[in-house]
Amino acid sequence: MNVWWALGAQVTREAVAQLIVDVIENPADYAKTSIGVSEPNTNWSKPSFY
Repeated sequence: MNVWWALGAQVTREAVAQLIVDVIENPADYAKTSIGVSEPNTNWSKPSFY
């Protein structure tokens, strides 16, 4: 598993759904980890739809 740090202010529903599927299919890969999901290059103070 790759570990990297990224910050982001927004995320798509598709990305969240894919993460859920990945966790269900490979739970050991995500055991005892802190998971964050966001779109790349969205390190803003708030989401763009505000």
